[in-house]
Amino acid sequence: MPAALAAAVVAAARLRPEAMDRAAGAIGVAVGWLAAVAMLDLAPLVPPAARSWQWLPMLVAGAAVMGSLKLRPWMNVVAGVLGASLTAGILVPDWENLAPSRGRLQLLLVAGAAAIWAMQFLADRLLGRWIPAALAVAGLAAAIVLERSGTARFAQMAGALAAALVGAAALGTRSQVISGCVPAAAIILPGALVSGWLNSHSAVPLGSYLLAGSAPLALFVPAGRGWRFFPPAMVVVLATAAIALAMWAEPIDWAAAFAEPGPPAAQPVP
Repeated sequence: MPAALAAAVVAAARLRPEAMDRAAGAIGVAVGWLAAVAMLDLAPLVPPAARSWQWLPMLVAGAAVMGSLKLRPWMNVVAGVLGASLTAGILVPDWENLAPSRGRLQLLLVAGAAAIWAMQFLADRLLGRWIPAALAVAGLAAAIVLERSGTARFAQMAGALAAALVGAAALGTRSQVISGCVPAAAIILPGALVSGWLNSHSAVPLGSYLLAGSAPLALFVPAGRGWRFFPPAMVVVLATAAIALAMWAEPIDWAAAFAEPGPPAAQPVP
């Protein structure tokens, strides 16, 4: 459903002037993801007053609005830093046991979200067409890492992002559509990973989360004309490493997964 909704929004925008391209990408990804969140009851669309992951839908909606605007480059940078800072301030809870590392975790979240937000500036370049695919691969890797960490809610959020990006990219190949897809992803991907890490009690190491979140940033690696496939390949390598590390830490019990269901328990005789 996220892919279908995102594709529908982008397809509708193709009937309008190109000035609507950026809004189509931003709204398409956000609408697809928010619809999945509502249908699967992953988070309330109206969050509580306390700072927590439950604010993620509202933050994504705000990112979609900002992503719809065609701003000057310096204004876009400022918007990205402000959006990342707001996300870090809201999503990282003020738990007492988190106090010693809360500032460092917030800085990490700000850096990750702002770096992904800056991927918009690659949209007009040769690698721009790879942006939705790179973010979708990272979203899929994050979904598997989060599933292995025992946080299915956030795994579904990351998977819904991957699906929405695929849907938007399927019909939106113009650079402004691609650029518009980025802001919502810049909030969802690191936001889901950080929230999942905070709420996990598994053995999945922090490195697995970091690899999944940083995978799309490999598109920033400069590559000559003969090496133009190197950055996308690095995205896949980093995403695969994130999955492998999570699988190593929390392997799947294949015997239990494919075991025949046993007979029903005997009912006590009244």
